[in-house]
Amino acid sequence: MLLQNRGCYFSLDHNHVNRLEPRKRTMHTLIPALATRDGRPWAVFGTMGGDGQPQLQTQVLVNLVDHGLEPARRSPGQDFALSPVAPP
Repeated sequence: MLLQNRGCYFSLDHNHVNRLEPRKRTMHTLIPALATRDGRPWAVFGTMGGDGQPQLQTQVLVNLVDHGLEPARRSPGQDFALSPVAPP
């Protein structure tokens, strides 16, 4: 028996980006990234976060490139993600 929670991110709406279909992975899976500089590998990184993954991935890259932070020097809790608000 395999227990996981990826299924909760699927949608039965055929127009939804995370619609249920064969071999489909939801945004819950990790997003690995490779950043290059001058055409050569420079940084390999990844984030977790479901719906917040694209936001967190961008924050990590901005911290590395624009702020010169090293991954090991980042303090926990620096990242944030905006979530859509469910209608009342």
